[in-house]
Amino acid sequence: TGVAFESVAADGTAGVAITTKVTLTFDQDVSGLAAGDVAIGAAYGTPSVTVDGLSALGEGVYELEVSGDWDEGDQILLTPSQDGYRIEPSSRSVTLHADTRTPIALESVTADGTTGTATTTKITLTFDQNVSGLAAGDITLTPGAGADTITAGTLTSLGSGVYELEVSGDWDEAGKATVAVAKAGYTFTPGSIEVTLHADTRTPVAFNSVAADGTAGTSTTTKITLTFDKDITGLAAGDITLTPGAGADTVTAGTLTSLGSGVYELEINGDWDEAGKATVAVGKAGYTFTPASHEITLHRNNSDDPDGPDNPDSPGNPDVGDSRDGGKMPFTGADVFYPLALSAIMLLTGCGLGVWRRRRKQGR
Repeated sequence: TGVAFESVAADGTAGVAITTKVTLTFDQDVSGLAAGDVAIGAAYGTPSVTVDGLSALGEGVYELEVSGDWDEGDQILLTPSQDGYRIEPSSRSVTLHADTRTPIALESVTADGTTGTATTTKITLTFDQNVSGLAAGDITLTPGAGADTITAGTLTSLGSGVYELEVSGDWDEAGKATVAVAKAGYTFTPGSIEVTLHADTRTPVAFNSVAADGTAGTSTTTKITLTFDKDITGLAAGDITLTPGAGADTVTAGTLTSLGSGVYELEINGDWDEAGKATVAVGKAGYTFTPASHEITLHRNNSDDPDGPDNPDSPGNPDVGDSRDGGKMPFTGADVFYPLALSAIMLLTGCGLGVWRRRRKQGR
């Protein structure tokens, strides 16, 4: 029986997907055709091909399963034969495909940031080797549970197969995203990895101002007023850090009172000069403060200052001796004259009393 060998085709894709099946098409079924009835030889290149099975798909179509070792573009010559059939042409050639891409292991993907306090801004992709020419456009980011959007920014190679990708978007703490990599000439295993993102869930607070009471040189600061853009639930004196600056030795927090509408009054005490400085910083779990701190100017009643010029007992007072003299007046001629004059007066007085007593005795 005459049979027309109409065509032969190989599956797979040039350079991307290896051939696993070859389809032979005749104009009619060839009864009893088996894998062993199809001879395979090299038509181009040096392919090594093994026939693993033959399946009849009906209406003269047969599918030949193949495996082996060949390069992209190698060709084989197929010659089917069967008793009782005259197949024309007797042979046809077909081009085989091979996956020529470089295999890459995508080992891990991690996100920076900290749970609830620092939002993810970068993800790190680690491969088993560098990927030549890898760009941000080769990376696909797909939002998952707890993430609305995630967008890729700049990609930086850190060497040894490690890449850092800037990301932005909208997601909750512990939101998920799938990171997939695809680039011509490479295969990646696995093709994607899911990563957990972090978000700063703290309430943002504007730290508007800090002001100290008191008046320069006449009234000592006893309270400072902190103003925020909103009330801060549970804010306590322990959440406020006071750091002495120029002209201040110590600044200590006392009682904190909420005045409402984001205004708080903090009692303070310590040791500082007039116009001494202090830094006031606020930190509380669940909140972020912008700016984180303010510098304030403190006041001091100079008469309250043991070293102040207005204190009558202060060495700095112009009416009090230099501190180098232990607080005594500077040495002058009066320090000699007055004691001598007093001694002279006492001597003369003593002589006068003596004369008076003698005369009184004589008068008796």
